[in-house]
Amino acid sequence: MAFRIIPKLDIKNNYLVKGINMEGLEKIGNPLIIAEEYYNDGADEIVFHDCVASLYKKNNLADIIENFSKKIFIPLTVGGGVKSKDDVINILAKGADRISINSALFNDHNLLNDLVKFFGSSTICSNVEVQEIDEKYYVFKDFGRNNTLLLLNDWLKYLQDYGVGELIITSIANEGTQVGFDIKLIEKIEKIISVPVLIHGGCGSLDDIFQITKYNFISGVVISSILHNSKKEKYKELNSKKYFFEYKNDLTIQKIKNYLTNKKVEVNTL
Repeated sequence: MAFRIIPKLDIKNNYLVKGINMEGLEKIGNPLIIAEEYYNDGADEIVFHDCVASLYKKNNLADIIENFSKKIFIPLTVGGGVKSKDDVINILAKGADRISINSALFNDHNLLNDLVKFFGSSTICSNVEVQEIDEKYYVFKDFGRNNTLLLLNDWLKYLQDYGVGELIITSIANEGTQVGFDIKLIEKIEKIISVPVLIHGGCGSLDDIFQITKYNFISGVVISSILHNSKKEKYKELNSKKYFFEYKNDLTIQKIKNYLTNKKVEVNTL
């Protein structure tokens, strides 16, 4: 199966934002323009995440997803503030292919089972936010703000037992830092995982991505800073509402895929 390259767009008040360790969110630009560029560059999927939805108890990405889904032909995963079957129905109706859920699962332990039975496993993904404390990995919720006090192993067992289709494992400590993925975390979950996994948090180079391809249970990477940092907005807006971008580097999804192809890694091509 081809290794997937998936940009993640964290959205706050209709802006693409990015922080470090899931804090200090900085405006990057217009998510529709940037997402369309990633699509044209060969993204295998795009993750949209409302990073303040758990605060306001509502996912506010409906208009963005509806507008974007009319222009693209790759899977869209939408997360943030998903807490019920009706939320999932609404998000899918706007054009998403599946949802990513985290915080609500801690409030209702029957929710995952209910969603999987109604929509099927392939529609239900869970973003697992992980932080190491005193040499133990704990699971967090609310965009990394609150420790659930649950150990990672126990939570992964629950998610797998109740039929989650795929996992996005986010290292809070590495997220946004571009220091590389948390290999210790990856090797820990390798022993207990039984569903497809996407790794997120810390990607800083082409080689970081290549190293992840060596783990057979990982189906792809979810990346943000390494791509977004090439699109820092000058915050100059025309009357037509189009934005200028100041390119900090020239890393693209195609360059990532070309690099992996040269390393004999199977990827989807345009």
